[in-house]
Amino acid sequence: RWGVNEAIKQTALHIAEQGYRVLIPDLYRGRVAVERMEAIGLSSDLNWTRGIDDVVKAVEYLRKTGSKKVAIIGFCQGGGMALCGAQFARVDAALPFYGIPSNFTGCNPRLIPQSVPVQAHFGTNDTAFPVATRVMPLVDSMKAAGVDIKLYLYDGLPHAFFNAITPAGRLLMSGGSPGFKFPNETLVTLAFSRVTNFLRLHIRH
Repeated sequence: RWGVNEAIKQTALHIAEQGYRVLIPDLYRGRVAVERMEAIGLSSDLNWTRGIDDVVKAVEYLRKTGSKKVAIIGFCQGGGMALCGAQFARVDAALPFYGIPSNFTGCNPRLIPQSVPVQAHFGTNDTAFPVATRVMPLVDSMKAAGVDIKLYLYDGLPHAFFNAITPAGRLLMSGGSPGFKFPNETLVTLAFSRVTNFLRLHIRH
């Protein structure tokens, strides 16, 4: 929900360094948040219909320019958008991190095709998307609908924990405070290894 800032660029580069083409759709049309309240404003103002269309077109572009298989990964609001993309775009896999589309978005993750594997990542201390009341009911209903979803929960990790994978993300999390307590590095690294293994299995295979 911060826009295409340095943190998301570094995350994209980190994935690209594993041997993948990575494209970041600019859903906020060039707007980038600096402060938390700005980020909340950007996410609240997002036109989901247009955003989903942007994702569909991004997937089409990748396919037209040489990508035989395409995965979608997103964080926070982008996590919800990844689930929408798995439903509406022609993707081969989806990786939502700590994000669920709201009812008003027009998305229904239960309608994701069975041919699209989903790997979801949430921290147990996520106050934005509590596991018991938000995450598990959705995941259980997706499984009941036949969606191929695997949920990974990270004990004690908060919302946006994956930001800790890059220097810019760590700066965003801490706000520059020298005493900031970052998420468990071992668990963050584990999440990244699960992402790369999943991509290797479903995109490179």
